[in-house]
Amino acid sequence: MSGSFLVDFGNPIALFPLVGVVLYPHTVRDLHIFEPRYRQMIEHSVSPAIDGDLGQSLPIAMSVLEKGVVSCDSLGMPPLRRVACIGRLLKDHKLPDGRHFIRLHGVCRAEIKHVEEPEGDRLYRRAFLKPINQAATNIPKRCRERLHDLLSGERLVRMRLADEVRGYVEKDDISLETVVEIASFVLVQDESIRYRLLAERDPSRRALILFGELERLDQLVELCDLQQWKDWPKGLSWN
Repeated sequence: MSGSFLVDFGNPIALFPLVGVVLYPHTVRDLHIFEPRYRQMIEHSVSPAIDGDLGQSLPIAMSVLEKGVVSCDSLGMPPLRRVACIGRLLKDHKLPDGRHFIRLHGVCRAEIKHVEEPEGDRLYRRAFLKPINQAATNIPKRCRERLHDLLSGERLVRMRLADEVRGYVEKDDISLETVVEIASFVLVQDESIRYRLLAERDPSRRALILFGELERLDQLVELCDLQQWKDWPKGLSWN
């Protein structure tokens, strides 16, 4: 787990499912909370915080909707995938109309064991979760150089987001496991690959998945480079 935030797995944890959105440990996501059920979830989470100390707030598990579910608004309580990321609130800004702008920091991966549907006055789902212990294997040190080479190639080096991630790669005081989490969060766009990275407990395998996605991205940029404007039919883009 990252930081000093302790998660009590003996109690149910609020579930916050979204479509195509994933949180990883060591990453941060800003979110706009507007649905009544999730506004209530935030209110419940911050209720233990004394004098605005969000370190005392309750955890929130950012879960992933089952593949094929395109909206969580019209389907009531859509099915969830097995693995979620438990997060802690770093920021909560409540607007006069009851909406919230929050910042959620990923703490650890966890497996959903039992879901409690809304009951009584509680509008949102919560669940008992089990922490997913990371595999004992560490990412080989040579992978840092490999990741740096991929992000410094003639094509990916032109991407602003790749440049930001490369800055983390070059900081030796940031563990390679953390760098892979950040790179996956920032650069991987495919929803199925995002969840695959979340569900994978072995950091070395996560690194290999990330490398494969970066190589695919590099190939896509190469194909785009081949589509020179002067070759467009009748002045029209290939798109």
